[in-house]
Amino acid sequence: MPTSEFPPAPGGVSAVAWEQANGLAKLGHEVVVETLDFSQYGAPPTPEADIDIRYRLIRAKAIKRVLPLSIHNRKTAKAFRPDVVLCPQYRGTGIPAMLAAGQAKCPLVMYLHSNEIRTELSNPLRFFCVNKVLRSAARLMTNTHNTKRLVSEWVPKLDKANMIVVHPGIHLHRLQSPTAQAEGIQLRKEWLQKLGVKSDCSPIVLGSLSRVSLQKGIDVTIKSIASISRTHPNLPIVYIVGGVGPDAEQCQEMVREHNLVNRVLFIGPINYPNNTAFFNAIDVFVQPSQPYKVFIESFGISPLEAQACGKPVISTDWGGIPEAVVRDKSGILVPVKNQQAVEDAILKLAVDTELRTRMGQAGIEHAKQFSWEKHAKQVEEVLLSLVPKSA
Repeated sequence: MPTSEFPPAPGGVSAVAWEQANGLAKLGHEVVVETLDFSQYGAPPTPEADIDIRYRLIRAKAIKRVLPLSIHNRKTAKAFRPDVVLCPQYRGTGIPAMLAAGQAKCPLVMYLHSNEIRTELSNPLRFFCVNKVLRSAARLMTNTHNTKRLVSEWVPKLDKANMIVVHPGIHLHRLQSPTAQAEGIQLRKEWLQKLGVKSDCSPIVLGSLSRVSLQKGIDVTIKSIASISRTHPNLPIVYIVGGVGPDAEQCQEMVREHNLVNRVLFIGPINYPNNTAFFNAIDVFVQPSQPYKVFIESFGISPLEAQACGKPVISTDWGGIPEAVVRDKSGILVPVKNQQAVEDAILKLAVDTELRTRMGQAGIEHAKQFSWEKHAKQVEEVLLSLVPKSA
């Protein structure tokens, strides 16, 4: 499994790569992961089964990493002799994965997220490369039906019959465990103490857990809270932002400008999968993701995890989000780049306890359809269909 995103690196793509490796190992398969050094983000999680994870310190960035990654992957393929090369993302490792599969003379399977393919469309050379890699793959898995549709449009020569939708999953038992719920209660108390908010005033705690970037609509949520604090100054709403990202400083400055230091708290990174307490500590999950440059919200693992904990979601009606959130049942999906709609949704859920409860229950039922165990078995089925039974 060649991948340029893997825990402890944050993000949904990293989580998918981890769960595929861990899930396949738990099913009894030998798994070798070739990835980059992410020690800057902390310690990696402990696998539940034996995985050979090779973290490579490669100082080159972007396209310059292709050569050293290709060398490492080809060496691993020659020594390990895999039956299948599974690449959980195209960006950064598509070409090395294709070369590794060629070295091992085995099938290549790609798992695609729409955003990483869109970044390759504007440059003729990069589009040539993505077209060659995807057409060389024995199977293409996509994280949503929306991704399948988009990739089919962007790379029209692909065989649609060769593309299979395999949604990401969640760990229901971890998210809903008594331990996670108790930790959530304690975490909530800590947040309110830091903000100077008395817990007996029954504040509504909004939460975001993602890359802290304009792509995720963190700025839109902050502006919405600023507006609400002016029009409804006695409504006890606070906002907890978990994660790291390129726009953290800009968003924190926005909090100071709007005098929201007692309403908005940035808590920094929460490494996957140690996020169960976060979702149990909030009342409403907010992630109004926005089109930004070439960004597309491919799915929504965090909104799905929030629903598993009975928390209603406010997000945008865009990308793969409608496959993760049930519109008007488990959450409110608003138009993109519409701050007023986000503000209205926050107010609606903040003042209506019954609605929060009803949407929360609907979210729990919806989340039951998704699990990483189901995901791993679907991936396994795809891989085994390509391997001779004698292998």
